Amino acid sequence: MVRFVTANQVVTKLAEGLTTEVFQTAMNDCLKDLNERKVYFRVCRRNRFSDVLHTQTDSKVDDFMEYLNALGEKFTSLGVPEFRFERDSEKVKIDVGMVPLTNPGRINWSPEDWIDDTEYRTITNDVESANSGIVITAKPLWVGGVWKMHVQKQSTAGIILVVEKTKEVMVMMSAESPRIVICGKPRFCRA
Repeated sequence: MVRFVTANQVVTKLAEGLTTEVFQTAMNDCLKDLNERKVYFRVCRRNRFSDVLHTQTDSKVDDFMEYLNALGEKFTSLGVPEFRFERDSEKVKIDVGMVPLTNPGRINWSPEDWIDDTEYRTITNDVESANSGIVITAKPLWVGGVWKMHVQKQSTAGIILVVEKTKEVMVMMSAESPRIVICGKPRFCRA
């Protein structure tokens, strides 16, 4: 999997002309130039997290790990923004209740707060720093529309977090009453 980042922020749009077909061709050409015949990238696609997922034919991830530097140089020559190679991992959706719609230090909120990624990054950083082993892999999703919640004068709501399925997450979720720390308080959650 290739994840594109700038300033620790996942990039959702790539430059014009950079398609999954371009990535697939570039990776296969790079390996061909290195006389690597065992690894062939059959399919490349983008997932909803904006990562490029690649499927190899008759090979394993470990077979091309030694070629990451060459692949990285190839991506750089294509004008790809900052990126990193990662192994794809299993994900778990965690439903958390009673999360404040305002971030710490603020009293009021408006739906406009949740239009851009700033507030989502704040809540993501808060969760990851307060909970060891939690890695959020997608933009958090409020349960219900923020405009409707604002009209109803709600101050808390449920939120869905997509996280990597780590040992810490599985231990947390197997507890009798699972809790996750958000905005400085442990809150009930379920998978």
